[in-house]
Amino acid sequence: MKYSEHYLFGSFLIDVHNIDTSVILEALEIQKKQTIPIGRLAMDLRYMSVRQVMDTLFAQGDSTRLFGEIAIELGFITKENLITLLKSQKNEMPELINILVDMKVIDHTQCDKLLTEFAQWEES
Repeated sequence: MKYSEHYLFGSFLIDVHNIDTSVILEALEIQKKQTIPIGRLAMDLRYMSVRQVMDTLFAQGDSTRLFGEIAIELGFITKENLITLLKSQKNEMPELINILVDMKVIDHTQCDKLLTEFAQWEES
């Protein structure tokens, strides 16, 4: 599921299954916290050193600019590296439905049914 689809899936659960908005927001926050930061992935994949990650974070400061954008600007990674990192991050991101199962909001036996309903809801 794409990152934006997690939000759509949350909307589907709120609109169609009357799941409380605050529960979905909590699950999305858990998902965000469990997502591996790009800097960590860059070090794990040896695209950047610890020093380069720290320099990028320092340059980022309080700005709203993205880590990857700054790392490219500083010459630490290429656009191709960033694309690889973002794909890796997406692949490692926990699924929203699994977080909701862990939170006991959804029973694991409902997952396939909900995902099928969601696909149909998206198409309409």
